[in-house]
Amino acid sequence: MHLLGYLSWRGTSYGSWYIQALCSEIAKCAKTHELIQIMVRINNTVAKHVPSNTGQPATHGMVQIPSFTCMLRGSLWLVNDHK
Repeated sequence: MHLLGYLSWRGTSYGSWYIQALCSEIAKCAKTHELIQIMVRINNTVAKHVPSNTGQPATHGMVQIPSFTCMLRGSLWLVNDHK
């Protein structure tokens, strides 16, 4: 998808880098980290992801960084039994 100059990369086998990181981090961290901490970990994971491999000069070797906006005023845990 290319909207207003921004791209979101996805692998042909596993889909969106962001969704992969989201699912992985929630599975690993839901009991030990609140939502904003998880979102920061997702940003880090996606930013470190392997650069794009498109073979096109304009888009080859690119990486992405997610962006989220938060207006929470407290912690939000995704599970009740967090430690």
